[in-house]
Amino acid sequence: MVDATAGHEVLTFFDAWSGYNQIKMHPQDQEKTAFMSERGIYCYKVMPFGLKNAGSTYQRLVNKMFKQQIGKTMEVYIDDMVVKSKKAGMHMEHLADTFQTLREFKMKLNPSKCSFGVSSGKFLGEARKKESLAITGNQDGEIWTLYIDGASNARGAGVGLVLQSPKGDMIVQAIRCEFKATNNEAEYEALILGMQMVSGLKVRNLRVYSDSLLVVNHVNNEYVARDPKMIAYLKIATERKSKFRTFKITQVPREQNVEADALATLGSTFQPAELSNIPITHVLTPAIQGEPDQRPMKEDVHTQCAWCHSAQGARTLVSAVGQQDADWRVPYLNWLRDGTLPEDRKEAQIFRIKASRYIMIDNILFRKSLAGPCLRCLSKEEAETVLQDVHSGEYENHAGGRSLSNKILRQGYFWPTMRADAVNHAKRCESCQKAAPAIHQPAEPMHPIISPWSFMMWGMDIVGKLPRAPGNRVYMLAMTDYLSKWI
Repeated sequence: MVDATAGHEVLTFFDAWSGYNQIKMHPQDQEKTAFMSERGIYCYKVMPFGLKNAGSTYQRLVNKMFKQQIGKTMEVYIDDMVVKSKKAGMHMEHLADTFQTLREFKMKLNPSKCSFGVSSGKFLGEARKKESLAITGNQDGEIWTLYIDGASNARGAGVGLVLQSPKGDMIVQAIRCEFKATNNEAEYEALILGMQMVSGLKVRNLRVYSDSLLVVNHVNNEYVARDPKMIAYLKIATERKSKFRTFKITQVPREQNVEADALATLGSTFQPAELSNIPITHVLTPAIQGEPDQRPMKEDVHTQCAWCHSAQGARTLVSAVGQQDADWRVPYLNWLRDGTLPEDRKEAQIFRIKASRYIMIDNILFRKSLAGPCLRCLSKEEAETVLQDVHSGEYENHAGGRSLSNKILRQGYFWPTMRADAVNHAKRCESCQKAAPAIHQPAEPMHPIISPWSFMMWGMDIVGKLPRAPGNRVYMLAMTDYLSKWI
């Protein structure tokens, strides 16, 4: 039942008052519930909680009451009911139909346990929150926390970002600035790049922690910026700050910002030729030169944030009819958009169970993950690009099939056949075949031989009786070498 509410915008939770006691006992069955007390003998006129079949009887009642709504606008489990609406504007109409049914059957509710018009609630012992909050954090009060740091030394400048969701999921990123920058400029780059990253996640409430006293006081209008570059950076940061519903930046000691500091040091220290398998994004120009959102960056697919990709391609996913049959994501997107199910009842039930593992955010399909943030679902073409880039891209390591698929999962991508595709891709790689260890195993099982060298053992047989030959010979003596099979 909890999974059946996936993809709905507004939920209302009901709890029946004294549940089973609202069902009256048949007059002939009332005496069967009789019990003795100090004041006399009594019996139940309503169904007591202690009856063995009380739960199933009550479930049959509510199934008959709400048979027109169950599976469409309602889900019911004994005395717990939830009214669900995919669109908030339809919720009042769905509630009106539910109350009409409750009045018709004279069922009473417990107001203290009812929750109206919410996007999250506690139902059957499980917290049911709006699915998009798993990534986007759009709900009021949900804050993402961002730790930032910038570093500059003789080898270059770098930025470290650590983004933490209310659930504890973390996204980390190390960025190298491919231009000269002072320490203060690197700190501003960290702030601007961090706000740029969370804007792509549709975050509305943000709390930033930085160990730069100068940047924090500039943004909080406690210090006045006088250097031209600092003024330009502050202007960009102020513009981005205004796009959030709530924004707060706080200065913290370096000891409380060790993760972001380590990432910034990593980005500033390593040169591109030394990176090996360490994923680092490269910013080629400062934020104060041109549009910050459109400045060139150099990054490999497996270093990108899977949740920040543009939704432009996903919005046109179902624009062509021919693509609908080929893309495995289309049935799930149609279900999440308008509740489309297979016509066959059994297939529809199986599909709903599978679809409960997916959510849609900005027309992009994501799969829920037990180990961290949700996984972005890829088409066949996108999957092939990711396989190629992770296996033999800029920071190639030509991993095997199993290792390759696990690495892609850790980067936040998913498609149903990723394990088999990764194995096949690794087998097709020409470089992997050339560098693979030589296989000395024979192509087929070896068979033992009796004779170790030629003419050591012979076989002899007499053939005949043959037509008479010169010398009156009518028999032939045949001798065969066991090794060479010579006759």
